[in-house]
Amino acid sequence: MDTHAKLRRDVQALLDVLDAGVEGDCVPGSPKGEFRRLSRRIQAAIAGGLGLAPGTYDLRFNRAGPAISGEATLHAEALYVQFSSSPLGILYRHCKGRKDYAGDHNHWMPYRDLLDFDDALRCFAQAQQGA
Repeated sequence: MDTHAKLRRDVQALLDVLDAGVEGDCVPGSPKGEFRRLSRRIQAAIAGGLGLAPGTYDLRFNRAGPAISGEATLHAEALYVQFSSSPLGILYRHCKGRKDYAGDHNHWMPYRDLLDFDDALRCFAQAQQGA
């Protein structure tokens, strides 16, 4: 299976998990555990697609409480991308370093937009450039 097919499978699995609900404990195999696993894989693919070198970005996960999904965050020197169960979708914005947690203006992308990964990467790249 090629890389794009694997990524598309992961995105579809993430959409299914979000549609079913992500509450509960964050353990392997649980909906929240799957949300964490899939989010990290997709965010790593975003970092790779943007040409971010290892060590120039962080992948974090805030487990939060059992009533919500938690948050998976890709935080680079000029880009902040956060996955959660927000009905608004994926939060992304330009930032000024990995200690900048407020960043620039928030942008939102529906999770389904990740199915066209190249177009999603263009949106993330624009935010990374501060556009």
